[in-house]
Amino acid sequence: MEGKKKVLVVEDEASVHDMYRRQMGERIEFLSARSIEEGEQLFAEHQGQFDAIVMDACVPGDRPTTGPLVERFRAAFAGPIIATSGMEK
Repeated sequence: MEGKKKVLVVEDEASVHDMYRRQMGERIEFLSARSIEEGEQLFAEHQGQFDAIVMDACVPGDRPTTGPLVERFRAAFAGPIIATSGMEK
């Protein structure tokens, strides 16, 4: 479908990617990255095409790891970067 918004999701949990697609898949094109490296690659391949980025804080694991990636994205992307986390605290 032409005119769909394009969103990059950087998240290590497959179930979260599935949830986004189930909830909004008809309206939004999601590009899924399950690692920091894959997120960097998709961002470079589709530079200037994203309407938003959804970024898990801990990819992978339970400790924040994506701060440097967010900084690299922010240097080239002025749109919204939405932070997510499965951590309770």
